[in-house]
Amino acid sequence: YGQAGEVTERGVEFGLGIGITPELQADGSYTFFDFDIDQQQLGQDLVPNTPKHKGTVSMSYTGLQGIEGGITVRFVDGYDWEAGVFAGSIPASQTLDIHGAYQLNQNLRIHAIATNVFDQERYHIFGGSVVGRRILGGMTAEF
Repeated sequence: YGQAGEVTERGVEFGLGIGITPELQADGSYTFFDFDIDQQQLGQDLVPNTPKHKGTVSMSYTGLQGIEGGITVRFVDGYDWEAGVFAGSIPASQTLDIHGAYQLNQNLRIHAIATNVFDQERYHIFGGSVVGRRILGGMTAEF
């Protein structure tokens, strides 16, 4: 890799979280990114390898009974990717993630998360692995 040119970048990120009740929380975020090419070497394509727009909306519950859960929806704009021989378009995506946990007693907690619940096969870098549904679970013990 070497210097391929000069760009001017600009963007903004917003995030907001609201406690609806002591147990219920709503969150959202939005990111905007843009750039202008000021100088470019011949033969080099300059792409930012990042989407212009992306955001999330989520709702989570944390109960006094030891129950936790939540849902997150992610929105990502399509964008171009170029790194060495890997060049192409990353398609737009919308994914749904859910998570939950339960405090069994003072020392033991079980938890699970499912990402990309609808198993939409997506890749996040051109030439990278296709990512489908992923489900992880675990247990935490405190002594």
